[in-house]
Amino acid sequence: MVSLYAALILPQFRSLYRGFGTDLPTLTSVVFGGGAPVFTLLMLLAVGLLFLVSWFVFLLRRRLKRYVPISARYQRIPLIGPVALAYHQYLWLSYAGLLRATGMGAAEALTLAATRVPLVSSGRWGDSVAAANENPQSNGLAVVADLSMAERLGKLDEETAFQQEATVDTLLATLARCRRRSRIALTLCVYFLVAIFVSAMYLPIFSLGSAI
Repeated sequence: MVSLYAALILPQFRSLYRGFGTDLPTLTSVVFGGGAPVFTLLMLLAVGLLFLVSWFVFLLRRRLKRYVPISARYQRIPLIGPVALAYHQYLWLSYAGLLRATGMGAAEALTLAATRVPLVSSGRWGDSVAAANENPQSNGLAVVADLSMAERLGKLDEETAFQQEATVDTLLATLARCRRRSRIALTLCVYFLVAIFVSAMYLPIFSLGSAI
């Protein structure tokens, strides 16, 4: 609708205002003139954010059904990064739980499972523990610090089982938080764009009397 207005209706208003020896209202000139690239970029960003979140949800559902991780690069993207990390932590502890069910020790199971899940500090579980001990809250790896502490106390089996259940709640809470923040960002962006475009489109009509 905005494109049709700019291509078909705005030239008529511009010609009419020039006939009266005046210019279009400032807001209309900015939105459809020099500021058009800025507002076009805002529209594209809103569409891009919607596409990104939709694609991530679709991808997460497919990978969750197959019980496999997603690419580690998703962990570094705003909004969806915490969800990707929580999902990988869930997979890590779930893989470890399956290995423990075969009789493998908790420490060995966690180490082996970490090689199949792209945590932020990929590689051995010990590397992830070292990174978490330096900054336990960094990148959501506080769970690794808790497991490391439990290992030193000789309670790694119990802590692993507890964290495996806790990561399910963490993943669901992170998903809900991501959806809420994405909805707020999209709503604010869309409302702002609609208000600006509608005002700029109708302003030439309301200002026509003063131009005459």
